[in-house]
Amino acid sequence: MKTIVVSKVVAALMPSLIAEDIVSVQPMDRRIGQIFYLDYLYGTTKGDITDGNKMFDAKTGAANESDYSSDSINDESLATGDGSHTAYTGTLTYIPAIAGTVVITDGVETFTDDGDGNLVSSISAGNTGSVVYATGVYSVVFQTNVVNGVVVYGDYRFNMESNSDGVGEVDLSLTSSTVTARTRKLKARWLLDAALVIVEQDKDCELGENLRKAA
Repeated sequence: MKTIVVSKVVAALMPSLIAEDIVSVQPMDRRIGQIFYLDYLYGTTKGDITDGNKMFDAKTGAANESDYSSDSINDESLATGDGSHTAYTGTLTYIPAIAGTVVITDGVETFTDDGDGNLVSSISAGNTGSVVYATGVYSVVFQTNVVNGVVVYGDYRFNMESNSDGVGEVDLSLTSSTVTARTRKLKARWLLDAALVIVEQDKDCELGENLRKAA
């Protein structure tokens, strides 16, 4: 029966493990070292996506913001209610807006773009607002005062061909983490008879050499 030398099996197996493809093995030349990695950051504020937030974190993975590269703006903060006003006017950040895509809401009443520049209220007796697609200027009047602290949000799409400022940028950030090596030890026990058999059967093996030195 052929004797299998464990040290040779390990040496032959290691290069074929998938671990070699998905992780990087970097020997440390001192007890305390550093791991460097890249984080990808949003470089443009678009709706609820804020400039400087992580687009891809090397530790936790990707953020779920699939619209960042598109012409869609989601949950753009337009105004904040003070409890005493119903009328709100402002300008969308990215223009020109695409007709029929503008939606403005305080979470209670919603104004929807009809494609002709009119913002129609979700309330049957509600007012009709307006939006100018070319300039992004909008005007809405809610049926009741927007509650103090409640944000008025806007969703819309814009023409990216006419406004390259709306094309999302990606920033790269090189960061590092400190790692400290931990001492680990193992010991082995064997019978002298077993050691002699291994040495005799394969005098050139690493394990046999180590046993001869330990004898």
